[in-house]
Amino acid sequence: IASRRRENWLALLEALMASGLSSVVVPVFRGLVEDEVPLGFPVILPDGRRDAVRSSLRNVGVYCPVHWDLPHVPVESAPA
Repeated sequence: IASRRRENWLALLEALMASGLSSVVVPVFRGLVEDEVPLGFPVILPDGRRDAVRSSLRNVGVYCPVHWDLPHVPVESAPA
């Protein structure tokens, strides 16, 4: 399970970076440390795009929860 989660997470990061959308969909983390097993792929959606992106994902069957609503945290403050 751990290796599959890592593979999935890395594939999502690679696809996001290759898409050219990494300035619109900002990953909270830019990589994994050794032995880290991600539970999800958290992103920051600037400029009020969150609900539109969630709706689009929902329309194609992708569950996209909001874990933290942090309107006071600017994208520039996101961890790298």
